[in-house]
Order: sequence, then C-alpha cells, then structure tokens
Amino acid sequence: MSDIAIVIEEHKQIDIDNGSEHINTLARLLDGDNYNPKNPHDCMGLDWGNRSRTSIKASYFVGVKWIEEGKSAICVKPKIENVDFLSMFMRCFDNECSDVASKLGDIYHISFNEKPIVVDHHLFELTPMLIVHFLKLLERIVKKGIKRDYTQIEENLTAKIKGKVKYGKTILCNHSIGRNERVICNYQHFTEDCIENRILKKVLRFVEKYLMLNHLTSDKELKHIASNCMKAFANVSDSISTQSIKQFRLSPMYKEYNEALKVAKMILQRFGYAYDKINENIDALLPPFWIDMSLLFELYVYSLLKSTYHHQIAYHIGTYGNEVDFVKYDENLIIDTKYSLCWEERVNHDNVRQLSGYARNVSLREKIMKVGNDETTILPCLIIYPDMTIGKPMEQPSILLNAIGIDSYLKFNKLPIALPIK
Repeated sequence: MSDIAIVIEEHKQIDIDNGSEHINTLARLLDGDNYNPKNPHDCMGLDWGNRSRTSIKASYFVGVKWIEEGKSAICVKPKIENVDFLSMFMRCFDNECSDVASKLGDIYHISFNEKPIVVDHHLFELTPMLIVHFLKLLERIVKKGIKRDYTQIEENLTAKIKGKVKYGKTILCNHSIGRNERVICNYQHFTEDCIENRILKKVLRFVEKYLMLNHLTSDKELKHIASNCMKAFANVSDSISTQSIKQFRLSPMYKEYNEALKVAKMILQRFGYAYDKINENIDALLPPFWIDMSLLFELYVYSLLKSTYHHQIAYHIGTYGNEVDFVKYDENLIIDTKYSLCWEERVNHDNVRQLSGYARNVSLREKIMKVGNDETTILPCLIIYPDMTIGKPMEQPSILLNAIGIDSYLKFNKLPIALPIK
C-alpha cells in the first residue's frame, strides 16, 4: 500500500476547499513561519496558487515528500508523461565544462535521514540516477588517472627496520617468545590502495551487481563504463568496513573525488550497506527526494548546443545582475531555456521582455558582439522549450534554420525540442 496521499503534476494546482484532511495538513505546512517556497528542501517549491490562498501550486520540482512523516506524503509528477529524465541526466555529462560539472549535483537531492516512502516503483527511477551519476563521475576520474596517497602500514619485519618501531608490540609478540630477529614497524606507503579508492571500488561492486540484476535504458553503455573503471581499480582492495566509510571525511583538495565519494555514500545508504538489498523493487521504497526539472532541462539543452556548435556556445554570460543562459557568438544570438509547455500555444510576453532587456544591456552586448557598442544592431533572441509533438533538431551552421519566428516581435524566435521518452 502506497504512502502517497496527494498526487499533483508540475505547475498544476489543487484546491484546498475539497475538505481533504491531507490537503489541509499541507496548507498548514505552507502557513508555517519557517516555510520558504524558494527553498526546495522545505517542500519541493510548493506554494500558494493565489493571494486568497484557496489553492496550492507545484513548481519545477518533481519527487516525493512527507506531509506527516509516517502517515501521508505528496508526490509531484513530471508534466511530460514518461519523460526519460535518466537519459537527459546522462546527456548532461557529455561536455567537460567545469560550470556544468559543479551543477550536476544540484539537479537532485535525497533526504536519507527521513523515513522512506512507499510508492509505485514505476513512477521514479531514483536509484538508476545515482548509478549514472556515480559511473559518469568515476569515468572522469579514471580518464585523468586515479589518485595515489600515503597509507599507514603495520608489518612484522625480519632483520630490518622501516619507519617507526612499535617497541611494546615487538617485545610482546616477538621477543617474549624468542623471535629476536623480528621487529614490528609502522611506516607510510605511497599507493593507489588508499581509503578513497577503496570506498569507490566497494561501491563499484554494488553498482556492477545492480546492473546485472536490472535492465536500464543505457544498460550496455553503463556496463561498459563499469567494466573500464573496474580495470583501473585492479590494484585497489574493496575491503573496508561500514564504520570506516561512515567516519570518513572528505578532503577539499580533491574536488572530483569529493563529488564521486558523496554519490558513493548515497548509493551505500540507498542499499543499506548490504549486497542482499540490491533488487529490482528497491525503488518501491524511496527516501524523500526532489529533482529540479528546470535545471535538468537547462543542462540537457546545453549539452545539445555544445555538441552541435562547440566553442561558439557560451554558458551563463552575465554582468551586473543580468545573466543569460547561453550565447551563440557567430550569430550574436541570446538563447534562454524555458521548461514550460505554455510556449506550444501562446507567446509568454514576460519571457520576451526579459530577453529583450538582456539584448539592450550595453555591457552584455559588448561581451556578445566582442566589439564596441553598436546601437543600430538588434541582437536576435531565441527561446528553447520542450514540445513532444513538433520538436525540431538543431541544424548546422545556424540554430535559427529550424526556429519558429514570432511575428509580433522583431528578431525573436522559439525552438521546440523533443525530450527522450521511456
């Protein structure tokens, strides 16, 4: 039996006048003094739908959240049915931009410290998302070369001394029984078999078993990445206790390792640190979590743009509080992503005014045009949004070839793209 008491779709509203006990409880949560709708950690960005507070509206976040822990939960579903956010997430790793790499961990959040929620396991693929994130991060680490570090070794040596002699242990374990030629020493060894790599290899074992038991969308690619990573960790042991993993603290010196180790710990928490909990129905019991679909869409579009137009695309160009999603330099084009279906039917004039303001900002114009300010040139603008019925591909050399012009505005266009479907 599911714990889900309320189901709502992204950007949809629900009335609070229908007398539902669960909706009234949610309304009281939104009325709380500490509730901040701009903080998705509070309640996935849910907010009042109007000033009279007669309805509650969902935002860009999908996921599940307790209304009353252990009693009832709310589920926010994607507005695009069967959207394959796992494939979108995988595509986000297709570029090496450091700005994007730092944002990939912001796409989702999981609250492992809260009680899990019973859901329909076909609704969300949370575990595969963690698996993909981990393997993609590990793949990057392997390409650059896995780290080596000093580890403490304690060894009972014969007729030699290395490092620091453990006198007490040597007398007790060796000299007291006549083995005077033996000395117990503690020394440092520079090796790949360090604690960070042991944690990563242990999690890689979990991932391999999960991929063996489950069939994912990109099963072949993920198994190939896992196999290559396992070869790179051939000289690393996976022998490490659960307590050592829980007590391990990240080092700020290794940024990429930190990201991989954070996800590694989440995977171990997801499986309860036990191999026997890896099964096909694990996503029927989910910890409270959310996925930021707006950020996921933005980074997905960026990967499409970057793979098509390469160095002509710049990400998040800004100045003095004005920041555009993307710029295509060879066309002096300002591009913005809007994860909204309303562009299918009508023009969102607020979005148009926002981009038009950017196109008239003197500092931004100089950055985009890379010349002195030319007041006679109108910079073209483009909105990219999801549309599953008339999605168009990006064409070389101009992205505007498939764009749809908006007649009521000069040099303003929109481009619908179709998202992957499960």
